[in-house]
Amino acid sequence: MFSGLMPNIKLYFNFQFKNRTLTKFSSVCRNYSISSNVHEPPWRVLFFGTDEFSLESLKLLCAKLRTGTLMKSLGIVTKKESAIAKFGTNENLPMYNWPVDLSEIKSQYDVGMVVSFGNLIPKKIIDELPLGCINVHASLLPRWRGAAPIIHALIAGDTETGVTVMRIHPHKFDVGEIVRQYRVPIGCHDTAINLEKNLAIHGSQLLMECLRNLKNCLVHAIPQTEEGVTYAPKVVPSMAKIDWSTSDAKAVINLYRGLSHLYLPKTAWHGTVIRLKKISLDPLPVQRDTVLHCSSDSENLKISAVDFLNSSSNSGFNFNKGPPHLMCKDSGKCFYNTESKVLRVVCADGQSVIIEKLQVGSKLLTAIDFYNGYMSKRKKSEWFFS
Repeated sequence: MFSGLMPNIKLYFNFQFKNRTLTKFSSVCRNYSISSNVHEPPWRVLFFGTDEFSLESLKLLCAKLRTGTLMKSLGIVTKKESAIAKFGTNENLPMYNWPVDLSEIKSQYDVGMVVSFGNLIPKKIIDELPLGCINVHASLLPRWRGAAPIIHALIAGDTETGVTVMRIHPHKFDVGEIVRQYRVPIGCHDTAINLEKNLAIHGSQLLMECLRNLKNCLVHAIPQTEEGVTYAPKVVPSMAKIDWSTSDAKAVINLYRGLSHLYLPKTAWHGTVIRLKKISLDPLPVQRDTVLHCSSDSENLKISAVDFLNSSSNSGFNFNKGPPHLMCKDSGKCFYNTESKVLRVVCADGQSVIIEKLQVGSKLLTAIDFYNGYMSKRKKSEWFFS
């Protein structure tokens, strides 16, 4: 990925580390000075974190501290009543409430390690730490800079993501030099919940690898390229709205995979808001007579559900993207089979999604419930989501 993206690099190659493929770059890159006040390990580490994602890294750091190697001390900056605060209390670690006062940490720590913290670290704090601050970010930077990289990667239909350890710059998020990266494939059934757990584990392991060779890793950090930069802003409820006229089936599924743990994908049934609680891709091939416009390669329409999700064409959800190449005149149309009790909805490409559970207000409905309570009371010509 980074060959051609990093102009300052003359050579890179892959190597195996404990069955994990890392990207190691040659030393032909920009060098960074380290304060002369820092000598050698054991290091004094100041950790910044709040949630379960950051807890994975803190657990490994704490375990390493207990061995008496590499680390001399471990302090925590966090918010009250967070998962990190609870762990720190149980482990009797020094804790500082955010925002931390500079006088509390002055001359006590060598390096800051930030994981899923959600706040910019002030320049005065970074400058107080001789080795500066490094951050674990849940994407392959510069792709998906911002607060919600995992969610945006899933919604976009990415087939690969990863974790990046980078140097922290003041005043801006996720623009610092890359210290280490590790790539992680995204499976077609991955959701934000399980992918976050997976990346938290890999991120904690990558952070520990940096700790083992900290000074060398920092000196050879690599500036991010401005090519391929994408942003992952905070998630808002409006992102959950499905536009059946422009969203292909893969985009609807990706929206569900990325957002359903926070906001269920929503649509409307003749003015009533419907939230989709459980959906899946219809394994049946697209019926040609349902497609209004399609590409010249009509054989591409006959693909299985698994092939569809694993296809290399990342035509996933994009807020600024126009209608897909395949346009279906029946997009949003609902079909219910009274024998199989399956509810299908046609998407913009003619492919359908199967809806097993829906939510109306606080009431949870099965497909049968929705048919009996809503669909059966209208003509079939009116069976449309909008």
